[in-house]
Amino acid sequence: MLALIGSALAQPSTTSSKETKRDIAFGTVVNPKEQVKASRKLAKELAKPGSATWRGRGDQKRYYHFPDANTDVPYRVCVPSSWDGKSKLPLVMFLHGGWNDESSYLDQNDKQLVKLADQYGFLLVSPLGYKGAYGNSLRLPAVYGRPDEAAKVLSERTAQRDSTNILSEKDVINVLELVLNEYPVDREQLFLTGHSMGSGGTWYLGAKYSQYWKALAPMSGPFLQASMYPWERIRKMPIFISEGTKAPASLEGSRQLAAWMKSNGFNVEYKEVDADHGGMVPLILPDVFDFFTKFRHQKSPAKGQVVQQLVVQHDGSPKTNFPLATDKGLATICFDASDDVSVQTTARLFAEDVERVTGKKPALVSSKSKLGTYAVIIGTIEKNQLINELVKTGKLATDALQSQWERYTIKTINNPFPGVKQALVIAGSDRRGTSYGVFSISETIGVSPWYWWADVPVQQRDVLTIKPIDFTSKSPSVKYRGIFINDEDWGLKPWSSNNYEKELGDIGPKTYAQVCELVLRLKGNMVAPAMHSCTGAFYSHPESKVAANRYGIIMTTSHCEPLLFNNAAKSEWDSKRDGEWNYAKNKAVILKKMADRVREASPYENIYTIAMRGVHDEGLRGNLSSQEKVAVLTQVMADQRDVLRRRYLQGQSFDEIAAATGRTHDAVRGLCYRARQNVRAMMGRSSLYFTS
Repeated sequence: MLALIGSALAQPSTTSSKETKRDIAFGTVVNPKEQVKASRKLAKELAKPGSATWRGRGDQKRYYHFPDANTDVPYRVCVPSSWDGKSKLPLVMFLHGGWNDESSYLDQNDKQLVKLADQYGFLLVSPLGYKGAYGNSLRLPAVYGRPDEAAKVLSERTAQRDSTNILSEKDVINVLELVLNEYPVDREQLFLTGHSMGSGGTWYLGAKYSQYWKALAPMSGPFLQASMYPWERIRKMPIFISEGTKAPASLEGSRQLAAWMKSNGFNVEYKEVDADHGGMVPLILPDVFDFFTKFRHQKSPAKGQVVQQLVVQHDGSPKTNFPLATDKGLATICFDASDDVSVQTTARLFAEDVERVTGKKPALVSSKSKLGTYAVIIGTIEKNQLINELVKTGKLATDALQSQWERYTIKTINNPFPGVKQALVIAGSDRRGTSYGVFSISETIGVSPWYWWADVPVQQRDVLTIKPIDFTSKSPSVKYRGIFINDEDWGLKPWSSNNYEKELGDIGPKTYAQVCELVLRLKGNMVAPAMHSCTGAFYSHPESKVAANRYGIIMTTSHCEPLLFNNAAKSEWDSKRDGEWNYAKNKAVILKKMADRVREASPYENIYTIAMRGVHDEGLRGNLSSQEKVAVLTQVMADQRDVLRRRYLQGQSFDEIAAATGRTHDAVRGLCYRARQNVRAMMGRSSLYFTS
């Protein structure tokens, strides 16, 4: 058996309306989420792991082909001499000033910058920033505190300047992703600094792509304005602002900026040195590396486990706590009716969890007008209107969630809306991220994921208050996590048939709903259903797939169920009705069965197994030679991928993994050779693994 697993999860590409929106008023129309995706894709396409320069050491001048500019663009990489070739590296990206290039600052002052990076053990990266100002349109005299000058500069913005700045911004992100793809960089230890124009780039890219950076160090270039900047994105980020006392064009702007940030609670340090605009660089660079080193070994804010950050108190609670349930009443639970159905399910379950603990059930609403004085707001970014409003007003930062897999933010916000005193916001990067955040709270208030299956008791409480929190999770280290219900003959099947779904006499939608709820509460995301002949096929009960979707669970199948089709079940495949399960002789019938299944399942989230073997656990039928098996499997894979790509998953991209098991071991050898010859033509963007 050869299985190719494809997850058809991708959403349609960003619309043109989003592409014309400026994320930051003085920046470009580049969509940061889409740019990161594009840069990562480019980095993978250009990667050459077997080349002599791959993970090279020392000071390296490099080039890469920049498709958008249709030219080769230089960049500089300096790898510390102390690196052992395996350990994760902290990274500093340096953005040069105007009328310079990627090497100018690195070569100045006897290569001071390169030597400092080596001394402190940082991987140093310096992009060209192709012909522009890294995306920032502000320039002298439009420094901080001069909104009139900023307005004038922006009014003079031309299509040509915008085009150049777009390429400049893209070049920086391309180079960063090229290096991240090549070297084992510690993703929690990325630092950004720059001088003059590069300082403006640091402010701009530091906020627009804030998910990358641990700390910022802009030098003598306060090119931003108070009313045009997304301050909440960098509120917790350590920032070191530096300036030269003999740099009159920028000195006052830097002083005002540092003073304003300090007075508003930002994590900022400010230092002046006795030098002019250019002369301050060699004097301040050692301080920049000291600053980065200080925060290099500190955990980022709110990066711990949620149970360490989320604290529930039951009595004597401070007034700053969020009152989920008290003797004065219950917080309202609010979701957006346009959000995914699984988020609505999660909101309902959370209300029931509060009732399990307190005996009182909170109101569940989907309207802003019904929020109440205290509200729990549950939703997915860009799909929840209240969360969108909080982001727009700067009360909630969701940059770390953009384009992320199953992450969430939990934050208490005071006075989020008129009439609302406090809100507990759970915002997810996607539908499961939202659910994971909510169920983290459920566990903390005392509801075990196993409350239903194992009857884990829930301790009763009259008061539930949550200490102020601002936490963002990481993406799961294992992307797909779930269970395969195997050998159900002796356990789940008789229990479900004789007890829980007695009227159905089978494992059906009620049982699968409970299974999917458990998997979701355990922060899993996929289920492979029972498939032995004693059990009705999962899709023979139409509501089962609806139940899985209601909990946001991805459905997949075991190694012997091609394209979600279970040939072990009589309802699916009956040899008297359908003929022999032999692809060489009965291709039309078999392929139609599989195509019909994909059509039925395609509206939902699935992982498809591309495969062919005999019925259930048998080998290929037809007494085929090894060569004939290779030919059949090759045709099967081509036909099944055609069903997926051309008929039902048009416009969607999906990752693919291939694996072979012992049932087709004799055919695998031939497939291995053929795969080496034409795997790219046959499989596109896939990873191929063979196991016996």
